[in-house]
Amino acid sequence: MKLLIAFCGLIAASILFVPAPAQANWSLSQSVVEREDQIQIVNRLTCVPSKSGSTSVNSLCMTLCQASTCEWNEPTCRDCLGTSSEVLRDIFTRLTATYRTEFNTQNTSADSDDFATTLRSMPMILLGPKSPYDFFNSSQDSEFGRSVEASCGSKDGFVAVALDEDSRPMAAVFAICSSRIVRLLK
Repeated sequence: MKLLIAFCGLIAASILFVPAPAQANWSLSQSVVEREDQIQIVNRLTCVPSKSGSTSVNSLCMTLCQASTCEWNEPTCRDCLGTSSEVLRDIFTRLTATYRTEFNTQNTSADSDDFATTLRSMPMILLGPKSPYDFFNSSQDSEFGRSVEASCGSKDGFVAVALDEDSRPMAAVFAICSSRIVRLLK
């Protein structure tokens, strides 16, 4: 019970919002909801029409949401609470040493449709600098925050982590930045 209370406190402090600039036309936010004594992390993607006067929303929203706004519950992540996951340890303490960004190596960002398709086809969790799963860093000015900043240009971002068939973390696959989505390569 004490672990659940501590987890709730960590989650309550972990709500993060990533606004995207006008050219991206989307924002991603994360919140925590308690339903029937269960803690659930909920992600919300909101898109707006482009400034060119078009009423259509961008391709990320259409691919992922089939609408201008959608929410989805994160899957349960086994072995994510605590320090037993070597994958999360690498992500939170050695992200830039373990992964390189496709953006930095090929000077292009990942296609948002690729991200949306991947997110729809496999279970993933999103980790932010205030993630409740971060038992490795004790402050906001953490190694993880600096790594997100190195990949995104600011600490406002998420790292998408793919889960295996047993719902355990496999690898970081994308950095979702305020202005672009970047594929992470091991």
